[in-house]
Amino acid sequence: MSPSSALPIPPSRDAAIRGSLGSTIPSTSVLGSIDCDPLPRPTPVLTLLPATTTITDDATASLIFPAPVAPRRTTDTPLALPTLGRLARLLGRCLMLRCPNCGKGPVLSKWKVTVGERCSHCNFRFMRSDDNYFDGAMFCSLMIMEAVFGVSLAASVILMWPNVPWDALTYIATGGMIVLGLIMQPLGKVAWLFLDVMFRPILPEECA
Repeated sequence: MSPSSALPIPPSRDAAIRGSLGSTIPSTSVLGSIDCDPLPRPTPVLTLLPATTTITDDATASLIFPAPVAPRRTTDTPLALPTLGRLARLLGRCLMLRCPNCGKGPVLSKWKVTVGERCSHCNFRFMRSDDNYFDGAMFCSLMIMEAVFGVSLAASVILMWPNVPWDALTYIATGGMIVLGLIMQPLGKVAWLFLDVMFRPILPEECA
């Protein structure tokens, strides 16, 4: 059966429908026939915001206009072997606890317990990456503490031989390592920063 064909409604059925539903159903002259075509589907409409629309809801604005994300800073930058002059210059700045880039701004905070965020003179950012940069400071602290312990123990044994007070050395060495460990908390980060700068030169954008 083609879509344009029509099925006539019998008069008896039309009368029964009008009798049960009242006058709300038109007669067969109005209905005429039943069309076999399917019902039309609604067409989706895309509504665009006018150019002058002002969005006051912060949550809605963040969904429509997301904030730009800064690129993640990593330690994947060019490496270079230090020259003797650069090595001596960095070593002097490290001992003075000064910025490895300019040698003028302090690396530690006012109370010498934490590393500052940036150099007050050249704006160099001391934390050079976003991926737990100062984790390497534990390695520097351990190496320095072991060197101090070894040199101190050897010097004490040589100077007091053969009457070496082993019991006193045991207690003194234990207490000294505890105190040195607390001191090396910020100093180890400084040593790690200078060791990193020594083999990974500072880029201009790190001072921006």
